[in-house]
Amino acid sequence: PPPPHARPTGAAGRDRTIKRPDNRGGLRNYGAIQRTKGRLRVADEHCERALRLTPHYAYLHVNLGVLKAALGQPTEAEAHFREAQRDDPNNPVSYTHYARWLQSVGRTEEARLFADAAVRLSPADVDAARLLNDLAVSRSKIVK
Repeated sequence: PPPPHARPTGAAGRDRTIKRPDNRGGLRNYGAIQRTKGRLRVADEHCERALRLTPHYAYLHVNLGVLKAALGQPTEAEAHFREAQRDDPNNPVSYTHYARWLQSVGRTEEARLFADAAVRLSPADVDAARLLNDLAVSRSKIVK
């Protein structure tokens, strides 16, 4: 990701994406920022525009997966998480986010498998390890 001073935020980010509509990084980052602010439709518009410019960028697909889940579009969310894994199969971030989404829709055994894959790819990833542990704890409660 770009350094904090180069990230398009607020009006400056919006202006950058308007002045340079082919700025895929600006579109992607502005879309991600809007998602975190709860402006899901604006985020979707910017991320979809970025996708047309960079269709094989794993982090964009992860962002779109999270966004589509928030928009209540589970089929699209899952497709983007899977595409992120195809585009960058050694990137643990896509596995962690997909596992978290799988857990949220009640597919905990699948979630455990993807969280485990994330930990194997990046043993120092605290977020993935915590998720895997949470899934293991919930699994042991079900077995008892």
